[in-house]
Amino acid sequence: MSDINNLCQKLDNDLKQIDNDCSDILKKSERSIYCIESCLKQLKEYIYQNTFSNQEEEIEFFKKIKPPVYSRLIFLSKYSTSNPSDLTAAINLRKNIY
Repeated sequence: MSDINNLCQKLDNDLKQIDNDCSDILKKSERSIYCIESCLKQLKEYIYQNTFSNQEEEIEFFKKIKPPVYSRLIFLSKYSTSNPSDLTAAINLRKNIY
């Protein structure tokens, strides 16, 4: 499970780096989507290659670890296909809430 947590931590660090490096909101969202998709592929490969040690670990993964990663992808995918001003407003709203 520590490998999974390391992947999630790496994703957080990569997304922060993208946020700091890129000022164009559309490029930022495209790079972030690519980064999240890459993380999800790595998680999928890890799950296929390794089994969960118990049922609680499996439940934790599918209820607590995977959903936040997917929610980021859904959030960025939804707004990157719409108007750039909508994406900027959504990101600012998300930052204000969290």
